[in-house]
Amino acid sequence: MPKLSILIPTHNRADLLRRCLDSIVRQNSSAVEIIVSDNASDDGTPSVAATYKEIPNAHFYRHDTNIGAMANVHSLIGRATGKFLFFLTDDDYLEQGAVGRLCDLLTEQPNVGMFLSSVRLLDDRSGRFGAVLAFWPETTIFRPGEEALRAMFWACHILSRIMIQRDLFNVSALDDESLYGYLAAAGLVMKNSPVCYVHEALVVHTIHNKTFWEYSEDYMTGDVIEVIERLTRGEPYGPRLAKYLVRRSVPGIIRQLAICSMQLPSKARALASELMRHQGYRSQPLLMISVALLRVAPRRAVTLCWGVVQVLRHRAHQRAAHQRAVVYD
Repeated sequence: MPKLSILIPTHNRADLLRRCLDSIVRQNSSAVEIIVSDNASDDGTPSVAATYKEIPNAHFYRHDTNIGAMANVHSLIGRATGKFLFFLTDDDYLEQGAVGRLCDLLTEQPNVGMFLSSVRLLDDRSGRFGAVLAFWPETTIFRPGEEALRAMFWACHILSRIMIQRDLFNVSALDDESLYGYLAAAGLVMKNSPVCYVHEALVVHTIHNKTFWEYSEDYMTGDVIEVIERLTRGEPYGPRLAKYLVRRSVPGIIRQLAICSMQLPSKARALASELMRHQGYRSQPLLMISVALLRVAPRRAVTLCWGVVQVLRHRAHQRAAHQRAVVYD
């Protein structure tokens, strides 16, 4: 069994996939397997994959139809055989020596269930390298629970830096309708296992590249809030951690509404979360009124708000019908 499975979801990025695969092949390591899942690309991706099929421990799979971003990641996990899973999106690539460093970490820290590294930024518009994006001043191991989540939750926003022990990965957290299922899965590992932050930049992460999102920005904001709520619910540290995480990176205009919704009864909270997933946070009247009603009179407001949710869902499905190209970033 290989120490490490490098998982690469891809869609319509043939040239970038070649760069990504070359960066792994140059590592010249037999300790890894490479698994690529092509989500029904209609460019030259199959031809690129064919040129690497003779590489030992390289496996390529293709979906005939676009199954969505998280479903594609889900399929990769099911095919992996390594003890640890390392995620690498097709527009990012490994720094030289990264595989050796990752394997050393597995030997040095046998009790750690998850590793995250710094990343070096590459601006796709100019082709220039930017700063190293570091979340901590030095390599550090965080205790499971609140400490790890406080320090590393938002670092998991970039998929191409996460390495998780396969046995600890909760596949059920990967909701195929959610763009941030991997945040939920990583958060569950952080709740139950020590996490190691690696200060060295092991990955080059591309920014400002062309993307066609399957989800609106507003939907993604609500999605992250829902992940935070699920991870913190029922924990003694839950309320303070949820407030800290929301205040740190959620757009300011929605912060207080999100925090407010987490204090509601469960059914009303679910409705408020649904509203935040669909209602644009740049114009808030409907959301503000709905959350206020849910807080003051949740039973009476439920029927009204469910009606609002149905309308918003219908609008979201209409928008999604025009945005089906999935890009992983």
